[in-house]
Amino acid sequence: MTEMKAERLQVRVDESSKRLLEEAASAVSLSTSAFVLQAGIQRAEEVMAERRMIKLGATSAEAFAEVMSAPAEVNERLLDALRRPVKVKWLD
Repeated sequence: MTEMKAERLQVRVDESSKRLLEEAASAVSLSTSAFVLQAGIQRAEEVMAERRMIKLGATSAEAFAEVMSAPAEVNERLLDALRRPVKVKWLD
């Protein structure tokens, strides 16, 4: 069963953009709204994925892996931070 949609999104477009969107939607047997929503969601997911991913070259990836596999060095500043009371309330 599909989820009931309660939110609304309105977009103003010029005539040629609207015509292009309508033709493309028709070509894949979708309504213009469904086509625009599908394309918008796909692009939003791509953008968000790019922001979550770090791309490194071979040399940088090797240096990163080396640093991450080395034991952590605890310094005085880190110890001070670990000793402070936690100000975050976790929701379980």
